[in-house]
Amino acid sequence: MTILFYAPHPTAFFNAQTGYGTQMREIVKAFEAQGHVVKLLILGGIEQSTVAEKVIKPEVANLKRSLKNIIPASIWITLKDLSIRYFDSQAQQKLEQLMLDIKPDILFERCAYMQPSGINVAKKHPNVRHILLMDAPWVEENMIFEKGKPLTTRWAYAIEKRQLQQPQDIVVVSSALKNHYIKKYKIEGNKIKVVPNAINFKDINVDAELKNKIMLDYDLEGAIVLGFLGNFFEHHGIDILIKIFDNLRNTITNLKLMIVGDGLIGEELRQFAKQKKHSKDIIFTGTVQHKDVFTYIDLMSIAIMPKTNWYCSPVKIFEYGGMKKPIIAPREPSVEDVMTDKIDGLLVSNEHELQKAIQNLSENENLRNQLAQNFYQKVKEHYTWDKVAQQILEHT
Repeated sequence: MTILFYAPHPTAFFNAQTGYGTQMREIVKAFEAQGHVVKLLILGGIEQSTVAEKVIKPEVANLKRSLKNIIPASIWITLKDLSIRYFDSQAQQKLEQLMLDIKPDILFERCAYMQPSGINVAKKHPNVRHILLMDAPWVEENMIFEKGKPLTTRWAYAIEKRQLQQPQDIVVVSSALKNHYIKKYKIEGNKIKVVPNAINFKDINVDAELKNKIMLDYDLEGAIVLGFLGNFFEHHGIDILIKIFDNLRNTITNLKLMIVGDGLIGEELRQFAKQKKHSKDIIFTGTVQHKDVFTYIDLMSIAIMPKTNWYCSPVKIFEYGGMKKPIIAPREPSVEDVMTDKIDGLLVSNEHELQKAIQNLSENENLRNQLAQNFYQKVKEHYTWDKVAQQILEHT
């Protein structure tokens, strides 16, 4: 079977700031491993990129800053939306030509905000199965990240409604997102399949030499290491984790906090940590190479995701689970889809519960081992990218 994998995002296939890449890259690999021919149309490119690596001419950057300072936020965001619509018109032309050239059996689209090119083209090819992957309420998420409401909001909602109503099959990453679409757009429930994110166990590799170096550099020998891995966004609650660590460190003297990654609020978090009494035991590793991620996770005694948004399926909990780490995660529907409180992890609803859970696991090695083993078995049996690809295609 030939699958045309379409991602019309005006960003890179792998983007360290957004995390887009892991999901898309692994689904492609899994489709191919199952014997399918996969053709790619990734409009943002397939190279690795980060925000810091984008090269912008100083005069262009200065002009953008000046314009942003004088143009009302709603107008600025609206202009960005219009540029996305223009980008999508170009994307549609490329997709139309590729559909004619390769004649795929399935058009698998990773949906994007304000970009209906996929459904526009799919409508012209009714014999080609169209599967749409939606992993965010795009309109709401855009307003959160842009910190404003564009004049194009009603238009954006109309596009999202069309995106959800037309494809034969829709794949979402959480039950919360499925329920959101059913309620908001009156989409039939049997049309939407929940397929959480996953892990590729073949990617797991621990570099013993690097591990020893990190232990020496950060003096981790004999420490209980609280760990966070990921991009730094406000909704991750890393500041709360820092505050709780500083409190607990007063009584648990061998406690350390290792924060792996970086992001939009990285400098703000580092300054916040410097003000704490036990700042010397708070470690910021900065961005690490993808191949080294599991080496850092291996050094964690307790893996923590303080908060998350209500709709996502965090890849990090599967990475934690694949490394047999005890996990503390937020009590969100998207997490409860895959994890059971006190059976294979500790789920928390607020700051008080988070502190209590960290203290509990820090003082109870047997509980740490039990939770870690239980979730590891669950992940290995149910949450691999091969199983994700299989469930996606079975939905057809």
